[in-house]
Amino acid sequence: MRQRHTRQRFIVMAKAILLGFGNVGRRCIELILRGVSPKMTIVGISDSKGGIFCDTGLDLAKLLEHKNLSGSVVKFTQGTTLSSSQELYDLSKQHDVDIVIDVSPVDLKTGGPALPILQDALSNGIHCVLANKAPLVLDYQNLSSLAKQNQASLSFSATVCGGLPVVNVGRRDLRGAQFQRISGIFNSTSNYVLAEMEQGKTVEQAISEAQEIGIAEADPSLDIDGYDTANKLVILTNAVMGHACTLEDVELIGVGNVTKKDIDAAKETGDTIRLVATTSRNESSGVVTMSVKPTKVSMTSFFGQCSNTSMCCRFETDIFETIELKTDEKGVYPTSAAVLRDCFEICDAR
Repeated sequence: MRQRHTRQRFIVMAKAILLGFGNVGRRCIELILRGVSPKMTIVGISDSKGGIFCDTGLDLAKLLEHKNLSGSVVKFTQGTTLSSSQELYDLSKQHDVDIVIDVSPVDLKTGGPALPILQDALSNGIHCVLANKAPLVLDYQNLSSLAKQNQASLSFSATVCGGLPVVNVGRRDLRGAQFQRISGIFNSTSNYVLAEMEQGKTVEQAISEAQEIGIAEADPSLDIDGYDTANKLVILTNAVMGHACTLEDVELIGVGNVTKKDIDAAKETGDTIRLVATTSRNESSGVVTMSVKPTKVSMTSFFGQCSNTSMCCRFETDIFETIELKTDEKGVYPTSAAVLRDCFEICDAR
C-alpha cells in the first residue's frame, strides 16, 4: 500500500506600506486591529511630516496611539524614521515590498508625492491600491498600461462612492457590455447641502452645518464646485467605459450658485435638484460627452430619492440593460473598508 504524503502549505504574508495617515488611513488601521485583516503586514506608514519603517511589521496599535497623541508617525519608538513618503517607498522597495496603498491627500496639480511612487511601483511589478483619486485623474492610461505590462494590480474601488462597489461592478460584473451611459450622484457633501436647501437653508448655512457634523472639509470647494464629482466621473469613464479622458473633457458646474429660488421652482413641478454626473456615448457617432451639473430630477425618481448623505450610480448598457446602485454613508469607514477589500483580493490571489 503506497504511503500518502501531504505537502504543508505556508502562508507568506505580503508586505505593504501606507502612504497617508489621515482619516482614511487611520480607519484602515483601526479596521485591521478589529480583525478585518488581509494576509499582509504593514511595514511602513507615512504622513505629511515623514514616515516610519520596520521590515518585521509595525506595532499598529501603539503606532496609532502615537499618531493620535503626537500628530505624526515620526519619532515612533519602533523602526526607522524617514523624512518623506518617497524615502519610505525607496527603503521598502529594497526590502521587497509587495503592496503600496495610497490614501494620501488629493493634489490635482501634480498628483502629489504619490504619483511618481505609484509609477515606479507598477513598473517594478508592485501592486498598488488607491483611495487617492488624483493619480488616476491625471495619469490613468499610463498607470493602467504599466500595471498590465508588469503583471501588477492597480486597484481603486475606494475612489468612487466610498464602500459602494461601483468600480468593481463596472469593471468586473458588467464585462462584455457596451456602456451607453454612466451617471450618478457621487458626492455626499454637495448632496447634503442641496437636501438642506430643500428645507429652506441657504448654501452658506448648509455648508456650515455639513462642516459641523464632519462630512465637509474646512475648505469644501472640491465638493461644492463639483471637482470631486468630476474626478470620479473621469475615473469611471476611463476604467469602466474604456474612453480615455481628463478633467478638461468635463462640462463642470458646481452647486455654489444654486439658490433657494431654484429649489422652490423645482418643487412646484414635483422636482428637486441634484448634482448629477453623466458620461454618454452617442450610439451612431460614438462620440462621448461628459458633464457634472445641477440637474432638475423628479422627486420620485432614482436620483430624486438619493438624498442627504446618499450616493448612487446608474449603468445603462446593451446586454445588462440598466443597473442602479445606492449607498448611504455617514462616515469614513466604508472608504477604508473598500481599500482593504482591494487588499484582500490581491493577497488572496498571491
